[in-house]
Amino acid sequence: MMSSRFSAKQSRASRPIPTKSAPWPRSRKPAAEAHKFLLRGLQVGEPAGLLRRLAALVYDAVLLAGLLFTSTLIVLPFRGGEAFRPHDPGFMAYLLSVSFVFFGWCWTHGGQTLGMRAWRIQLLAADGGPVSWKQAVARYAFAFVSAACFGLGYLSIELTSRKQAWHDLVSGTQVVRLSPR
Repeated sequence: MMSSRFSAKQSRASRPIPTKSAPWPRSRKPAAEAHKFLLRGLQVGEPAGLLRRLAALVYDAVLLAGLLFTSTLIVLPFRGGEAFRPHDPGFMAYLLSVSFVFFGWCWTHGGQTLGMRAWRIQLLAADGGPVSWKQAVARYAFAFVSAACFGLGYLSIELTSRKQAWHDLVSGTQVVRLSPR
């Protein structure tokens, strides 16, 4: 029985990994199968759907709340212990920059936040490669636009063939599901 498991692992390891120039295999398989390819030994499947992406976003929101709370505690002593005024533009810019650094770092270094890891999804550039900082900036900025338009930008995930939100389309990125290990 162990020898059959070992040979199955060998066959997975011998599969070719696509290059950046052609990340999607060209075959006559059904459209759902055409989006599958290998990335760093993991099989990347179909584009991630809306519910999986929203679940990952909830995980990230909890983590981000803790990060923003800690970031506030760090700068509070520099204000002499005084509370921040509601809608203080400097403080809001600080919190937005902290949240961008969190998301931008995760997206450009592995393509996954903690919530994305838990839900086995990954952010890739449209060509299948890693996300650049330029793409991360565009994605972060337009994610607010996607949400501000009554969530229509997120609902486009269910309307496009590659399940891309507005911020994915603008930034040239795509969120894909990873197969279980």
